[in-house]
Amino acid sequence: MLEKYPDILKVPEISQILRIGIQKVYKLLKSGEIKNKKIGNLYFISKEDLIKYIRGNKTKNSSSLSIKEKRDENKV
Repeated sequence: MLEKYPDILKVPEISQILRIGIQKVYKLLKSGEIKNKKIGNLYFISKEDLIKYIRGNKTKNSSSLSIKEKRDENKV
C-alpha cells in the first residue's frame, strides 16, 4: 500500500497519502488521532501508525455507512 514511502513519514507525505491539506494533517497530529513524535517543530509519523489510522478510519466509516443503509432500508 505505501511501499514507495519511507518507514518514517513527515507532514507533506501524510498530506499526499491521505489527500488532505497540510493544516488538516497538523490538526490530526495535534489531536493525537494520528500517533506521532514531535521533535522541535517537526512531526514524525511511522508508516505503521499511519496504516493503523487509515484502517481505523475505514472501520468508522464502514460502521456509519451500515447504520445509514439500515435506516434507508427501514424507510422503504
